[in-house]
Amino acid sequence: MAKRRKTVAELEAENDDLRDQVEDLESTNQELEDQLDAVADIVSPEEEEVDEGDEDDEESD
Repeated sequence: MAKRRKTVAELEAENDDLRDQVEDLESTNQELEDQLDAVADIVSPEEEEVDEGDEDDEESD
């Protein structure tokens, strides 16, 4: 069986669809990263508190 070649219009339509899918995935990814950051803020101590403790240890050496 000979494989049918796609027309330029079909390739452009497929390209547009794929770009839309990428845009949707990037948007979803950003939303999930924001949710993960929010959870991390709740369950982990603030970075400043940890850094301040580390600096005090270094100064006393």
